[in-house]
Amino acid sequence: AEKLPGVKAVITSKDFPQMHNGVLPGDEGVNFHHLSCNIMARDKVLYDGHAVAAVAASTAAIAEEALGLIEVKYEVLPHVTDVEASMRPDAPLLHDDIFTSGVNPKPDKPSNIVQRVQMAIGDPDAAFKEADVIVERSFKTKVVHQGYIEPHAVVAEWCEDGQCRIWCSSQGHFMVRALTSRLLKMEVAQIRVMPAEIGGGFG
Repeated sequence: AEKLPGVKAVITSKDFPQMHNGVLPGDEGVNFHHLSCNIMARDKVLYDGHAVAAVAASTAAIAEEALGLIEVKYEVLPHVTDVEASMRPDAPLLHDDIFTSGVNPKPDKPSNIVQRVQMAIGDPDAAFKEADVIVERSFKTKVVHQGYIEPHAVVAEWCEDGQCRIWCSSQGHFMVRALTSRLLKMEVAQIRVMPAEIGGGFG
């Protein structure tokens, strides 16, 4: 793929900087190691469609042709595709460095459950004692995504002078610049983000 005329670069996760695994002061709660692993598969593919390689070329047709020349060898690992199964204690781990937060005592083994959140209003125990009828049910809900109408896409240009220009539909273009700077270990001054029109704002 790299030798195909018109191909400018072929990259994998090895071309990205290694990031600290943890949340450092000033990171605003962001684990940049996990964020970096989501950009492109690093040692392990985490989900269906997780990118493993990318091609930059002079035309889209050449890039598509180069992608067709890339061969990826996969080792099939134990996995789950069901939410309930993924939460069982014996489930194969997606990340071996995540320990469930919000649980007391703190777990000493990693889990696929990132966090437990429990909410209550009033005195549930007293309410149950006084109730004439008690109905118990388990409720599940799907992930609901915000319904903005612009495409989930971004365009970036790497200029010959070392500058990077990014066009994206976002209310947080300074955040986009800061995260890009950290993930690629570039100076903020090298990155210019142009916010495009947005199809919805939700906070």
